Amino acid sequence: MNKRSFSTTVFLTMLLAVLPAPPCLHFPADLGGDDGAVRAAFYKYVDENGVTHFVDDPGKIPEQYGGQADTYKEKTDYMTPAQRQAYEERMRVQEERRAMQRAQEEQMMERVRRQEDQYRQIVDEAMEKYRESYGSQGGGVAGKSTGEKETGVRIRGNSVFVPVVLGVGRNRIATELILDTGAEAVTLHQSVAEPLRIREYREAKVQVVGGAVIDAKLVRFDYIKVGPHTRNQVQGIVIDYEGASGAGYNGLLGMNFLKNYRYTIDYKRRVIRWE
Repeated sequence: MNKRSFSTTVFLTMLLAVLPAPPCLHFPADLGGDDGAVRAAFYKYVDENGVTHFVDDPGKIPEQYGGQADTYKEKTDYMTPAQRQAYEERMRVQEERRAMQRAQEEQMMERVRRQEDQYRQIVDEAMEKYRESYGSQGGGVAGKSTGEKETGVRIRGNSVFVPVVLGVGRNRIATELILDTGAEAVTLHQSVAEPLRIREYREAKVQVVGGAVIDAKLVRFDYIKVGPHTRNQVQGIVIDYEGASGAGYNGLLGMNFLKNYRYTIDYKRRVIRWE
């Protein structure tokens, strides 16, 4: 910006600062222009103290000032060319900002849609994997998910195995967790959690079924997704597990996730039905 342009900008800014703000106006239906567009009319008068007033009804003008009132049909009619140019430039900048904000919101929504599609694909692939692997081991074949209202699960005895997607940073895994309303928190076995590369955790002692106390890591998952539901920033537990080979037991889907949703389990069709 050259010195002359800078001086002009400063002058216009100071000038606009002392101008009265355009009044809030009504737009009567009978004020149409030649092009059929509805326009607003307002009136300006200066009182005996030199104060400028704007009104939208000539009846509001005191009788002694009626002869000197000026009528305007556009918001910028009373402005000088320089003032009008500055006003229009300010309106243009505001509209560009609004357009940019709308574009950013649309981009964000598109990213969310793509992420949801990726999660859905991961869950579908995980379900197919479990149908193939656990079906041959007598663990039961998972039911079929039907849209967002039902999520297919695998039933073995009294245990319900739920397909779950967990993420930490850019790392994510798709696995099965046993639905356990007696577990306070989502729990993963160390070998299952390894691909998440969890770096931040707090060491603790936890009590498991049977009363035994074992070492554990208290962690935080960036998100956990089950069927149509996603919870962000969920606390969890990672434990070392030495279970029977091929048990297919990767952890527990605990109450700090389940308590947020209403659901029923259809054991015959092998699905969770979300309410």
